[in-house]
Amino acid sequence: MNNKDRKEREATKVLAFGVEPSNRLFRLRLSRYEALSVTLRSYVNKQDANEEKPLRLLDIGLGRGRTLRYLEPHKEIKAIEFFGLDLSVKRLENVYKASEWRLLRADACKNAPFVDEAFDVIVIEQLLEHVPTPDFVVAEAWRLLKSGGLFIVGVPTFPPVIETFRRLIVRFMKSVFGVERGHVESFTLGSLCRLIEGEGRFKVVKKQGFRILSGGVFSPLEDKRWWWRLNSFFGNLLPWLCTEVQVSAVKKS
Repeated sequence: MNNKDRKEREATKVLAFGVEPSNRLFRLRLSRYEALSVTLRSYVNKQDANEEKPLRLLDIGLGRGRTLRYLEPHKEIKAIEFFGLDLSVKRLENVYKASEWRLLRADACKNAPFVDEAFDVIVIEQLLEHVPTPDFVVAEAWRLLKSGGLFIVGVPTFPPVIETFRRLIVRFMKSVFGVERGHVESFTLGSLCRLIEGEGRFKVVKKQGFRILSGGVFSPLEDKRWWWRLNSFFGNLLPWLCTEVQVSAVKKS
């Protein structure tokens, strides 16, 4: 593919996973949201929720509102009432279908203005790596979630040795040169699970990994369903080796 063809291909908008404008049909950076949709739909069906008695879902750090976007094509969306919390005014103003959400501007690192056990599902996707107190955020999610409720967390991850090296480099750059990164925390799959489980707070029930091989020379393959399926297979088999993980847990009684 020459440069002209490449630019034309990148400028062409397709719908990744049939829902989100992108430059690839199965863009692996977005595959975590498709997986999130599958997990949520399964949970809704097991709870036998419906439009008259919907589940209450809180998305903490909802960003662009992809939780709703990826559920939208499916019937289960009618059984969910969407709440979103974010600190950024800009993100809240540009969230996908804002009228379908109950939106609140708030800091995830402070107590949320909701009563205990207010929600059936809580999603925290790509947030914990940006906050200085991830344990507080998880503890607050535990407070807000009903007993037996579903908790879904997604973060970028590193294999254990690489994560240790990265953590040391980040601290060195900050202390010596005053350089701060947007990702103030780093995780392995194991450290994330330990954070979620805490002192008996949650029981981890599912671990999924994403993006073992993506972008760069592999980018054209992200138009192929089989490539996405292959990445999903290895992501489920070796989640600790992936660039991103998504962990599902239930709140213990």
